This record gives sequence, structure tokens and C-alpha cells, in this order.
Amino acid sequence: MPIPHRLVAALLIGSSGTLVMLSMLGTRWGGDWPFVIAAAIGAGASGFLYADCLGLPGRRGLGLCLLGAILTTVTGAAVAGLGLGIVVAMTPAGLFFGPMAVAQALLTSLPVLVTWIVTMTAAHLVMGQIRTRHLMPS
Repeated sequence: MPIPHRLVAALLIGSSGTLVMLSMLGTRWGGDWPFVIAAAIGAGASGFLYADCLGLPGRRGLGLCLLGAILTTVTGAAVAGLGLGIVVAMTPAGLFFGPMAVAQALLTSLPVLVTWIVTMTAAHLVMGQIRTRHLMPS
């Protein structure tokens, strides 16, 4: 996949990670801005990495989208947790705590799950339009 398309995927998945983190934190996220920034960076990096999973047509495309959504979520949370863990606590334990916290939130909070589903679906649809309509240079 061309680099401009990967950058769009990184932006889309980074936005998804940011919105999911905001829904996890609720209305009082002002003091937790490092988590929001870490989520944006981690999700963006994983979106760049797994951009090939987004925007493909048909059943295979939906399956790859689901796989990509799971991979970007786990990888993005791991990168975010690792970064926060090293900066805040001088330990790499966040590598494991990040994905566990996101998984727990997805399984127990309906607003978080809905945010994740809607943003990942939007990312898939936008990437599908970019792939098929050639909206960006290759």
C-alpha cells in the first residue's frame, strides 16, 4: 500500500484510538490527557502498520477489517501502555496493562464498544473509498 494511503489509515485509526480513550475516561478526562495523547500515538502507529487490512471489498474484506481492528487495538494499546509505563513509572509493564485495560473496557462498557465499532467501521469505509476511487495519489 502506498505511503499516503498508510498515512490516512494512521490518521483514521489514531482518531479511533483517541475517541475510544475519551469514551473510556468519560467526561472528566482533563487530568488524564497523557492517556489520550498516548492512545492517539499508539493507535496511529498501529494504523500505519496494519493499513492493508482496511478498505477491501467483500467477505474477505470484512474479515480482514475485523482482524485489522483487533490487531490495531491490541498493538495500539500496547504501544500506548509501553510509552506511558516507561515515561511515568520507568517500567515496561504498560505493554501488558494497556491491552488489558482496553479489552476490559470494550467488554464491560457499552459506550466504549459502540465508539470502537463505529470508528473502526468508518475507517474501513473511508479506506475503501480511497482504494477504489483513487482519491489520493499513489
